[in-house]
Amino acid sequence: MTAIPAEFYALANAFLFAFHNMLTKKALRYSNPATGVVSSLLINIVFLWGLSILFVPLSSLTSASILIFVLVGFFQPGLTRLLTYKGIDTLGVAITDPIRATTPLFSAMMAIIFLDEQITLPIVVATLMIIAGIILLSWRGDSMKIAGRSAVQSMLPQLSPNRRAQIVPFLLGECVVAVHNR
Repeated sequence: MTAIPAEFYALANAFLFAFHNMLTKKALRYSNPATGVVSSLLINIVFLWGLSILFVPLSSLTSASILIFVLVGFFQPGLTRLLTYKGIDTLGVAITDPIRATTPLFSAMMAIIFLDEQITLPIVVATLMIIAGIILLSWRGDSMKIAGRSAVQSMLPQLSPNRRAQIVPFLLGECVVAVHNR
């Protein structure tokens, strides 16, 4: 029997998140973000508590780490889901999801500040790519102004939308090659 490669799990996770976001956008046509959060959390509670009772030893619930997970549980599922659903409702999936993908940026900053992890060239390059990607995705003509010019126009030559779409993969590829070759 062949083992399933770990990359499959990562791709399946990415696909399911994208599918989730698409379904959320469709559901928000008939409802609102708060209702979506409450109903999805109720399903999560029933399903995950059911699995926990079957597979998690009760002795693990007494460990010191459970307090940290309880603290995280107060804001992570509900608040982050509400903010995500509100973003999908107002901005759409194509903008909300890449902005939400800035999680590694905040993770890196917090790890450096609170866990004394080191700043490395890949972290710096990835952070700059995340910021550039958000600027390109968020650009809506006159909506982002810096001294009479849009933010993107201030940083890049004037490019057509097709050309901007072509430059992002190029920049990503160049950064990956530069980090790989160092």
